[in-house]
Amino acid sequence: MDCIDQTLRCWNQTILVQHFDQSSIEKIVRIPLSSAISSNRRAWDLSRDGRFSTKSAYLALRGGNRTHDNLWKKFWKIKLPHRVQLFVWKCILNGIPVRDFLSQRINLDSNLCPYYNMMPETTMHAILICPHVRNDWLSSPLRIRTDRFTGTGIRDWVSLWHGEKPYTEKYEYMQKFPLVACIMWSIWMSRNTLIHAGKTDSHEVIINRALAYLPQLPHSTYCSIF
Repeated sequence: MDCIDQTLRCWNQTILVQHFDQSSIEKIVRIPLSSAISSNRRAWDLSRDGRFSTKSAYLALRGGNRTHDNLWKKFWKIKLPHRVQLFVWKCILNGIPVRDFLSQRINLDSNLCPYYNMMPETTMHAILICPHVRNDWLSSPLRIRTDRFTGTGIRDWVSLWHGEKPYTEKYEYMQKFPLVACIMWSIWMSRNTLIHAGKTDSHEVIINRALAYLPQLPHSTYCSIF
């Protein structure tokens, strides 16, 4: 299939109609073509020389925005269990399989939160905003009211603990982030238990599981701040 008429150096409308819808065709024909005859080559759009590299792919996956570089540098320096750190990273990138995300890609019976079946299960809802989950945070040593973060995103939530704009850096927040991350992970484990085993973990079980995964730090580090 050659979508370009090599003689006239223009898009081959006949071929385009056979393979694309009208909306796509309109976008394709707006792409300018060189008048010089040359062989085609594949180019990786995320690097300067057009060559693929693992680094460029990684930068794209993590957001590709240099304004967040400080956040990532701080985040990867924090001592956390590897699975917990990867999980939080996926949350920031909206990469965990919540129902709202999956329903856009596969057929699901519902995209609603499995606890109350009232609101779409987004990443923010599953980890912070769901009424059941809010009680987990209130029951934790942090005593956090997460409903105040409604309308924000996980990146904003993590930025708060790392003192990234628009938040002010506070040492005590950074100290508490390991517990925050472990609670996020434990809440997700509890959600999966509900879906796959039909069992609802108590708030005590969720918090104790998070505490068991923490690096060994003084309990006073995790006192309430809100």
